[in-house]
Amino acid sequence: CRTLFWLFFHNLLPTQSRLHRILRTVDDPSCVHCDSGENDHTWYHTFISCGHTANIMDWLMTKLNALPIDNVSIETALWLQFPPPITETDLLCATWLVGESLAYTWARRKNREDVSSASLLSTKAFHLSKTEKYADAGYQLCAILGTNAQ
Repeated sequence: CRTLFWLFFHNLLPTQSRLHRILRTVDDPSCVHCDSGENDHTWYHTFISCGHTANIMDWLMTKLNALPIDNVSIETALWLQFPPPITETDLLCATWLVGESLAYTWARRKNREDVSSASLLSTKAFHLSKTEKYADAGYQLCAILGTNAQ
């Protein structure tokens, strides 16, 4: 997730438009995942307005709204700007959800696979609940994701 966040925050994700600008083999900067015809050059299209990723972003917002965080939109969540007051555990859960969801979405987009379900995240949350340092956040994530952490 760190690498993806770094690429995301520096606008260096290899989107279709960026590949078109860098590589001679990519003919068109338009998004290849949706029918909008928009250039896939910004994080906004890639993760929010593209029909290919809309389901997972709606799912992410549903899960983030299960946390005790007020006034969070998808744009502020993707930039990890959560309003205070927020506990350290809630912040870790929110950051984890956003990071893992973006990593999952980007991997599926890159491989041109369907981005429909984030069931893999439940397994990762379960493993987080078994760690000594982050068990509280892992249990909270398991509860949000509907995973049995016992």
